[in-house]
Amino acid sequence: MNALLLPGLDGTGELFAPLIAALAARGVTASAVRYPTRECLSYDALVARVLSALPPAPFVLVGESFSGPIALRVARSKPAGLKGVVLAASFVRRPVPRALGPFARLGFALPAPDFGLRWILAGRDAKPEVIEALQAALRQVSSKVLAHRLRQILSLDAREDFQACPVPLLYLAGAKDRLVSPRIGVRLKRRRPDLQVLTLPSPHLVLQRHAEECAAAIAEFAADPGLPVHVAPTS
Repeated sequence: MNALLLPGLDGTGELFAPLIAALAARGVTASAVRYPTRECLSYDALVARVLSALPPAPFVLVGESFSGPIALRVARSKPAGLKGVVLAASFVRRPVPRALGPFARLGFALPAPDFGLRWILAGRDAKPEVIEALQAALRQVSSKVLAHRLRQILSLDAREDFQACPVPLLYLAGAKDRLVSPRIGVRLKRRRPDLQVLTLPSPHLVLQRHAEECAAAIAEFAADPGLPVHVAPTS
């Protein structure tokens, strides 16, 4: 089984290293798509980029945060061999108030302080190597590209793509997520009762902070997307 990982706002795919290793240990071959770091592309253009990088069948798509809507759009095109879609701390409409956009865009023009990354993304108890990896990924991407991606999020509406998704869906939520409320998974399940929701005791970077549990859930889901996923969250 293969898994194609679609990255969060940074778009580098480098933050997936722990997850890729954990998936490999469970027999899942994972690869990450890398988005341009200096070119502003729309969601539609990024969908085309993902479609050109699909792995051999069978495979699942894992859309992290910003990339959840991309995974849903790709799935709607019904690519051969796609067995399921995993949404990790993601959304189908903007997860933050539109009024916060100018403040967030201003922040991209400055180096992100460690305490800010901990508070918003990684959690106060994140290990230094998690923060270092996050800083290294963000340094690769221009502030113009990050701001452009944020604007894409603020105008997003992927509800139709979510509703029309032709394959089973799994949602991985972080109970301590300050950026994307864990309640989003609950709301999405009201729209798609077949959606499986797994909530982990994690901040926004659920795939990084709980790579082992997420890998176990993704591997179980990939093996048979029609069966319930049973993964015991750790503290």
